Amino acid sequence: MAEQRRARQQAGVESSRRMTSPVNWALLGLLIESEDYGYRLAQRLERAYGEMLLLGSESHVYTALDGLTSRGLIEEIGGEPGTRRQPKVRYRARPEGLAAYAEWVSQQGRRGSPLFSRALSMLTGTPELALKILDDYEQHCLQRIGQGARAGSTGSDARRTAAERIVAEDRRLCMEGRLPWIELAREELEKLQAGKR
Repeated sequence: MAEQRRARQQAGVESSRRMTSPVNWALLGLLIESEDYGYRLAQRLERAYGEMLLLGSESHVYTALDGLTSRGLIEEIGGEPGTRRQPKVRYRARPEGLAAYAEWVSQQGRRGSPLFSRALSMLTGTPELALKILDDYEQHCLQRIGQGARAGSTGSDARRTAAERIVAEDRRLCMEGRLPWIELAREELEKLQAGKR
């Protein structure tokens, strides 16, 4: 058990589990999509996530980048010549960052997070990984649909209240509504995957 924990810590996974800030995860996703420097990452975050994730200030990006670096999820790759200032430090995701991000994206799908589709889209550079996450998400949705159908079928049970049936049906319909999106996402990712061969 201690050896497994040490291995996870070395891989950055242990540290990433404690990372709860969606902004940090979103920045990691942006760096998986393409390497960049702080100011441009702030601009990209704003374009990609809009009002879903708001930055208090640009300094939040640099704090997040420091945290991602200390966790071993990203690395500095040198500077880009600036005008009269010091070079702009560029960052890129490490393989440990990609693995931790994929795990986080999967969790977002299982939790029904509104960040899921945007976070998944950051993995279009690795369509095979995105497809695996999408397949897992589809199985989760189908399982939830089945649970909702069973919950709805016990409507005559005196122990089940009207409120419980209403909630169960809402969840079932929401999950069913995700299936066409999953098919569209799968088609797009398979096209990308075919183009990489």
